[in-house]
Amino acid sequence: MHLLRALRRSLPPIALAIAATLLGCTADLGTGSEQVSPPTFAKGRGHGVVSCAPQAADVVTQVIGPKGGKIKFGKHTLEIPKGALAGPVRITAEAVADSANSVRFEPHGLVFQRATRLTLDYGSCAAPEFADKRIVYTDDLLNILDALFSLDDPKGKKITGKLWHFSRYAVAF
Repeated sequence: MHLLRALRRSLPPIALAIAATLLGCTADLGTGSEQVSPPTFAKGRGHGVVSCAPQAADVVTQVIGPKGGKIKFGKHTLEIPKGALAGPVRITAEAVADSANSVRFEPHGLVFQRATRLTLDYGSCAAPEFADKRIVYTDDLLNILDALFSLDDPKGKKITGKLWHFSRYAVAF
């Protein structure tokens, strides 16, 4: 409502009519007391998770300690920074052979003291070029549970997100 009052004072009548029409079509202004929820992704395969040509399965196990380290598996990379782990941990990174570019990590549920960087390749995926791509946290059936803050590299066809715990992750739009 406050926005409409401000527009009413500053716009000529025709511009006000256009603005009101556009706002009415794209947003519910409400009373101003409602909480706005963040955007959500549709649940399940084919409803947000990107469809891809099956990636080759790859499993890499490596011990990473407090100094951090990098694990390359398939076309993907996990970078664990210095100080993310209190002691040595045997980490398994798996590129899952599936029609979604998804990865799985063990030990399941491992929590980091600092955010780690996960970079996923989506070169074999059918994501629309201008789609807002994200790395998503999923269950084993690829139902989306949460979206990670992600940076897209459309030229390199890779996306990087920060994660704080191990589970299963996939590329979504």
